[in-house]
Amino acid sequence: MRNYLLSNDYALMDDLFNQFFKVGEESRVSSLKADVIKTQNGFEVEVEIPGFKKEEINVSYEKDLLTVWAERKLAEQSEENSYVRLERAVKVKRSFMIKGIDEEKITAKYENGVLLLTLPLKERVEGVKKVYIE
Repeated sequence: MRNYLLSNDYALMDDLFNQFFKVGEESRVSSLKADVIKTQNGFEVEVEIPGFKKEEINVSYEKDLLTVWAERKLAEQSEENSYVRLERAVKVKRSFMIKGIDEEKITAKYENGVLLLTLPLKERVEGVKKVYIE
């Protein structure tokens, strides 16, 4: 721990807070808040991703697992220009287990810091499926 004079009480409090809550490189990875809505044709997932550009956001769907993640680049730092405090997440990620989605028909729209994913269910073929024996 650093030695501080009484005039640096706020810096000492920041240091203690940072050590207690592990603020630093690890803290810049965060989870996303989301709403999952069941619709007549599938699901809608609304994910809050404020502070990220559309190009920094990624979505994948594989083996019934929908994953949303984003990573933003930090500004270059120098002696004249450096972060004093970094609280906003640099990386965010969230996964959802959603079965039966038609991955070819997933759509995404990003507006005002919210990502809206539309996940239609695979169409079921009604009737009896005949299995031929060779």
